[in-house]
Amino acid sequence: INERTGECPTTGAKLRLLALDPAQRTHVHDTLIDMAYSAQEEYQEKLKADPNRKIPQDLASPEKCREQIMKFSQWISHNGREKPFTAFVDGANVAFFGQGLVQYSHIKLVV
Repeated sequence: INERTGECPTTGAKLRLLALDPAQRTHVHDTLIDMAYSAQEEYQEKLKADPNRKIPQDLASPEKCREQIMKFSQWISHNGREKPFTAFVDGANVAFFGQGLVQYSHIKLVV
């Protein structure tokens, strides 16, 4: 992304640039972590309500879920130092979109 114009060199799409100070970045980060944690808690409640569904072991407890979210956050911070990420693609939603089942070919088309 061109930092001056906000234009994507690949697609030509223009993005609105936002300049966040460190306090704002921290607030956005913490808010996203809290939102992800809340969404996971809601998902776990849905799984618990269905006796035929088994909760994946890596998501069995709220603490384990928060740990996984924090690991992902740390991975993003560590791997985005030299060349910051400009976008994230939620592969599961891309693969599932409009089909009712996961289509891995959809992820390949987007990425």
